[in-house]
Amino acid sequence: MKIYAQKSFLVFLTAIMMSSAHGQNPDFERLKATWSARFKAMSPQDWRAGYAAGMELAALPSSEGYEILRANWKPEVSAEARKQTFKGWVSENHPDVFKVLDLGMRDRSLDVQNWSITYLKDLAFIDFAEDFDAYPAWYKSHSQMSVKEVETEGILRALNAARTSNGAERNHNLRLLRSVDKLSFPGASPEILSATQFLFDTENLGQEGVAALTALIHLTQPSESFMKPKLESWLASPSSERRMLALQVISGSPSPYEFQPLMEFLEKSLKAKDKTTPMFQVGMAFGALEDLHAVPILIGAIDADNTYDTVYGLGYFGLTNLVGVSYDESHDGPWWKTWWAKNKNRFSAEIQNLPVPEFPHTASYKAPAEAMSSLEGKDPLSNLLASLKRNDAPGILRCCVSIAKEKDYNLVPDLIGLIESASSKTVTYDIGYLALQSLTAVEYRPDHDGNWWTAWWTRNRIRFPEDIRKRSIPAEPLITSLGQLRVRN
Repeated sequence: MKIYAQKSFLVFLTAIMMSSAHGQNPDFERLKATWSARFKAMSPQDWRAGYAAGMELAALPSSEGYEILRANWKPEVSAEARKQTFKGWVSENHPDVFKVLDLGMRDRSLDVQNWSITYLKDLAFIDFAEDFDAYPAWYKSHSQMSVKEVETEGILRALNAARTSNGAERNHNLRLLRSVDKLSFPGASPEILSATQFLFDTENLGQEGVAALTALIHLTQPSESFMKPKLESWLASPSSERRMLALQVISGSPSPYEFQPLMEFLEKSLKAKDKTTPMFQVGMAFGALEDLHAVPILIGAIDADNTYDTVYGLGYFGLTNLVGVSYDESHDGPWWKTWWAKNKNRFSAEIQNLPVPEFPHTASYKAPAEAMSSLEGKDPLSNLLASLKRNDAPGILRCCVSIAKEKDYNLVPDLIGLIESASSKTVTYDIGYLALQSLTAVEYRPDHDGNWWTAWWTRNRIRFPEDIRKRSIPAEPLITSLGQLRVRN
């Protein structure tokens, strides 16, 4: 009789638990109804409502938040609100984070889908934008794993694959590791530390290897006694790859390094006849150090060159971060010197008494330019074509950023056609990085040329609305229009 009573109680308890799990608890049903009304009331323009909802739902006990979100994941709910809800689960490493992102992966909104793809890339180190069909099998085997388990497995998989592969396959695996410094759990496992060592010993890392090792250094945070001599050696190295590695490590390091070696490197770069080190990397390194002694030095460097490399590279990535002045293409050397004279009293007496150094003009120096003419076209594509024809780097930047900001997915086939037509490394970067990366969630790579993008469109156009996916990559009139392009290879 006692055994029967115990069994009856267990059956009763199990029934209650199952009833609650299936949303039949009256209190939970009322909570779902309340949230349903909240979701329906969200304005497409109010992204904050979606963000707040995600944070609140992720804080609910067990999987209640996910169940409520799943019940309200409907087309009539604002797409902006839907994608913003992801942040609550991702930021908290919630056990249901992969279930929530799966809602986005199955969403018909490309914008929502792209957000899921981007989050998964940073969590699992797999780029489903390149192979969308691989996602269902991955989700089936990983949906119940913890964030830490998925992240660790993904890093080790990519590291081991990179160590045992060559060429494009090696670069693909290294490229996946560029975001390891965004890991959501502190520190790194001994396995990751051990698996990283082969990159320190590799002579020619290549662009993807430099980016991967940089991110892994930021993740594993080797001791200063280990890193400092390496950084000084890399900055002084004749190898542009090693110099780039040093600048990237300094730019993203959680611990500041010394200012003087970087200052000496900048002076040496200005004197060089050919700019083998991108100035934006130098600007990022100075900005990361957050040392205000650099402000007049960067102004002097811009004034000595006055080209896009320094006006944008040192202005946007360095001075904007240090003094809070928004970048503008008109902010050349004379502009910054005038700004310093008027505003240096904002700083401490030590900083404001520093002179703006007079560096010799660089080999590529340009006198202060006249105001740029306005864009010729009336629509984004015409504007971009006009800027490309003029070889107008700031104009191309402005057009691509505008297209990305407006989320004009209709232009994806046209942008691919432009890359294919131009056959230019610079156009591939400008359009691929500044526009297509935002519209498709495909990270820029130097080998993403016209042929690569055309093949990508054939495989992935199914993601897009019917009116867009029916379109082919245009051969005319874009190729004709670009026939006279003076591109910067």
